[in-house]
Amino acid sequence: MLKKRMIGALMLSLVCANGYAAEVPQYSLDTMVVTATRDQISDLRVPSVVTVLTEKELKATGAKDLMSALNGIDSIYITVSPTSKFINMRGFDKGILLLIDGQPTNVQDGYSLDMVSMSNIDRVEIVRGGASVLYGSEAFGGVINVITKKRSEVDGITHANISAGNSGQRYGELGLKVGKFAVSGEYRRIGDNGPTSTIYYPGTDQAMYYHSKENETKIINAKYQFSDQFDLQYFYSNKQNDVDTVLENSGALKEKTLGDLKYHIAQLNYANKDTKVSFSLRDRNWHNDKKAPSGAYKSKTVYDGRTYGLDMQHKWQLEKGHIIGGATWENESYAFYAPLNSGTYRDFPKSSRNQYGIFGLLQYDADEKNTMYVGARQHYVKGADKKDDAFCPQVEYVHLFNDDESFFANVNRSFRMPKMLEIFGYTASQMPNLDLGPEKGWNYEMGYKKQFEDGVFKVSGYFMDYTDKIASIRLDGKRKNINAAGFRNSGVEASWNSHISDNLGYRLGVNLSNPEQQNKSTDPWAPVNSRVQLTGGLNYNNKELSSSIIFNYFTNRADAESDLLSIDAGIQYKASNCSTFAFGVQNLLDRDDIQNGNTMLVPARLWNLEFRYSF
Repeated sequence: MLKKRMIGALMLSLVCANGYAAEVPQYSLDTMVVTATRDQISDLRVPSVVTVLTEKELKATGAKDLMSALNGIDSIYITVSPTSKFINMRGFDKGILLLIDGQPTNVQDGYSLDMVSMSNIDRVEIVRGGASVLYGSEAFGGVINVITKKRSEVDGITHANISAGNSGQRYGELGLKVGKFAVSGEYRRIGDNGPTSTIYYPGTDQAMYYHSKENETKIINAKYQFSDQFDLQYFYSNKQNDVDTVLENSGALKEKTLGDLKYHIAQLNYANKDTKVSFSLRDRNWHNDKKAPSGAYKSKTVYDGRTYGLDMQHKWQLEKGHIIGGATWENESYAFYAPLNSGTYRDFPKSSRNQYGIFGLLQYDADEKNTMYVGARQHYVKGADKKDDAFCPQVEYVHLFNDDESFFANVNRSFRMPKMLEIFGYTASQMPNLDLGPEKGWNYEMGYKKQFEDGVFKVSGYFMDYTDKIASIRLDGKRKNINAAGFRNSGVEASWNSHISDNLGYRLGVNLSNPEQQNKSTDPWAPVNSRVQLTGGLNYNNKELSSSIIFNYFTNRADAESDLLSIDAGIQYKASNCSTFAFGVQNLLDRDDIQNGNTMLVPARLWNLEFRYSF
């Protein structure tokens, strides 16, 4: 059956003439980016380190989702559990803000990079370091901005992708466009992928571990383009997982956990030359059911979070530069409960809050070589039984030595407002803390960028110093969140992106740092995460063939005895203008390394074979 499908796909590919040509991306500091300053500006003039990943580079990884495609990026580590994925940036595991076309998508500190189909992404911009002045709470450790494609001018089916692989992998996607409306649907499945954790002890003497049996993800992306300035976007993802908890000695099933996580993101966007206005709705719904080996009901956890947001900005042109100013508003609400088998309920406070912010950023061009950025945000919170605020200043400087070389320095203060779940508690054994305040901290960084004939070199030194970090302590037999901990990290980050020829290119990166944390203000500083990260990649393109291999290596780790090495590879064959065959492998060496900060294992090796057809 599979052989017949492959033959049919090959025959279909002959419909289009072969006229495709490819070459290695030419890395350049002339690349225009928008995330770092909320304005389009060349990388050379950006006062921070930015990584830009194009559609071609993302597809070349062979990954089926964006989170997997980011593996191997400097200063980024991705932790994968059976139910979710989290990003650690420069040693900091919270406060990463995910944007889609410049608009926040986080809901109560939760986010999903998987909700945007790879085929709908034009590029991804990653900005390291605090960015609260421009983007508010949760832009504490960095920002990832997913920029989607503009609508196609061709009606009908735009693309169709299908793939299969080991561990029961199945994947399919279909895109359709009618007039000003475009929509795509995607389905992903991974079956039994083996144990996903080392031994853990949930309050008993019996050792146990997790075993992921099945994961399914459904995605819908839709866009209606009213005009070149006005559009409506909708993103939906639904992830369902089946995870067994197994007794380590006997191999017997202790309990089964069924998870169901849904995201709904809607954006109404207006933009002209100087003004942008966006209204968004973000909804996150999570169900977690536990069953006994017999199938009998044990417990259920339900969490609903919703955010309405408004983001407005305007650009005022000056004789020597410009000012970008604006305002933001968010209304957050959440509900959490855990019904028991007896029919009774653990009811937790249902609450809402409003967050308001005003911000401004002055770009002053002293002359052709020197530019200053001065900005600030005043942020207010009202609701969740408390009032709170935060003030964040920012000063940045860029000096151009010439058209290919620059130096930058920046200082900024960032913050993260506590989640309402952190304020009120979300288990019967957790005490609320209505006085819980925001995490706050300073980011200091300076760096150097240089464009060479055959590549781009970037190096930066940074220091992060965060206070009032939220930590959980035990009090009267219960847990309580308090502002007691601290986090700091000093490091040096360097990268080299080069093209050896029109067909062959590579990149290398290193991050040397010293992340430390206090659980309480009276505790000594202790190392966390990894002190050394090495990344790299090799890519090759010719007329029909493109391939890449990337690696991510961590050593000198505070939370694991062994090093971590991840190698992913992908290859694509362009049979015609319309059809492409692709093969991708994740965790090529099938290592069972322990991930960052817990006992979860790196997922076992996954490979898949895909056929893509563009109409």
